Amino acid sequence: MSVARHFALAAVLVVHTVCAAGAEVPVVFWASDPVRPGEVVVVQGGRWGKQPKVDVSRLAETETGGAETLSPLQCGDDSLTFLPPKISVG
Repeated sequence: MSVARHFALAAVLVVHTVCAAGAEVPVVFWASDPVRPGEVVVVQGGRWGKQPKVDVSRLAETETGGAETLSPLQCGDDSLTFLPPKISVG
């Protein structure tokens, strides 16, 4: 399996916000895939909130809590971008 496939964005991408009572839940419609090392991920959706964060983990680490929290590079009304962390394959 290629390094790019270790990030299955539909399964491991979670955009979260500091939620106030009644806050809307973020929605993801599409995310760029595959993502190669050094490439920026584009996520289309909305309701990011004021200070969105992105939790990213390899599929092999989802059950062990291996998520890393990132800040987006850019965030607009209908999309955000982030650079995935470098991973070692082994």
